[in-house]
Amino acid sequence: MDALSQLLEAVRLRAGAFLQAEFTEPWSIRAQVGPEDCPLPGQIPACLMAYHYVLDGRLWLALDGQPPLAVGAGEIILLPRNPPHVLSSDARLPAQRIEPLVQPAPGGGLARLRYGGGGARTRLICGFI
Repeated sequence: MDALSQLLEAVRLRAGAFLQAEFTEPWSIRAQVGPEDCPLPGQIPACLMAYHYVLDGRLWLALDGQPPLAVGAGEIILLPRNPPHVLSSDARLPAQRIEPLVQPAPGGGLARLRYGGGGARTRLICGFI
C-alpha cells in the first residue's frame, strides 16, 4: 500500500454529498456546512471540510476578508476550515441565509435548493469531508 493510501486509511476520512442546488441569476446565499448536513450514521464529525462542485454555470465565492474568487463549471471549491462563505452570481449582491431555502429530500436522498431571479443557471452539488 502506498503512503497516501495509508494516510487516508489512518485518518478515516469520510465524505458525502447532501445538497443539489440550482440557482438562477441574480442570486446570493450565505452558507456554512454544519454537522446536521452530514448524513453519516453514528458519531457527529468533530471536524468538517465543505465542498461545492459546480456542475454548470458560474459563481463568485466570497470569504470574509478576501477578494471574491470566480469559479466555473467543472471546478471544485474546497473549504478546509469550513468558514462561513457567500456564493453568488454577483459578489456585490446582499446574501440570503441558505437554511430557509433548502427542501429536505424525501426518502433520504439529496436535499434540494432552487433559488434566484430566473436568469442564467448555475448548478452545484454540495458536500462535506
